[in-house]
Amino acid sequence: MITTAHFYSPFWCLRHVLAKTLCPMILFAVSSVTVHAETITISGTGAGIGTMKLLAQTFQMQHPDITVQVFPNTGSTGGIRAALAGAINIGISARALKPDEREHGAVAVAYAKTPFVIATSLANSVSGVTLKDLQTLYSGTTAKWPDGQRVRLIMRPANDSDTDLLKGMSPELDAVVTKALAIPGLATAITDQDSANAIEKIPGAIGTSTLALILSEHRALKALAINGVIPSIQTLKDGSYPYQKTLYFVTTANVSKAAQEFITFVHSARGALIDNGQLPFVDP
Repeated sequence: MITTAHFYSPFWCLRHVLAKTLCPMILFAVSSVTVHAETITISGTGAGIGTMKLLAQTFQMQHPDITVQVFPNTGSTGGIRAALAGAINIGISARALKPDEREHGAVAVAYAKTPFVIATSLANSVSGVTLKDLQTLYSGTTAKWPDGQRVRLIMRPANDSDTDLLKGMSPELDAVVTKALAIPGLATAITDQDSANAIEKIPGAIGTSTLALILSEHRALKALAINGVIPSIQTLKDGSYPYQKTLYFVTTANVSKAAQEFITFVHSARGALIDNGQLPFVDP
């Protein structure tokens, strides 16, 4: 039986309530910033937050008249809805826009892709798995690691993009993950950062993440090789590692001049993106 453990972030309400309306938490956070023509506010998927914080520091050194405020993870949907509502200037999404989001004026531009990974703690002696191994891990057939430590699955919500990507790795995984999601008391991490925290701290834990998050946040996690292929920029680029997330900037047509300058800066910061586990798109 999987131990009950829900990992809520301070922005849990924004991630979920924004599907219908803006959460007062982000409105308070935005109102606490001195908002003027040269202020940029950013939030969205946890896979992109760490890198945006790092690039914001460099950008501000080059543009001392512009302030960049990066809020904690609100999820892709939260970032999109907040951008549409004008609560932030730039949303970061790990999925393409839905038709209704485009109809309401959202504009998305892909800026990079990053390996979608199966992660475990650096303390775990395992360095790689096969798709068959993942099937037995998520089905519960394999309950212990080779050193005898109990396997602790850190799941994501059924409607999360990580769950969709995990299920999409193979038909067999689709079936066992669907069954695992129905287990009462399932250990579920709400956000990307919650998941990373749980995998770091819980002995024997395994779950999903991205190379971008692990590198940009200096996490004590390892991205496991899958079927003998290590997730990296090179293996993503040459196609030998096929599991990935595409990261998008989401704005409206009325994006501010300062926000557009930041977006242009990120597109040009190819070295920084690569160093943080993201393969930039050639044409923004």
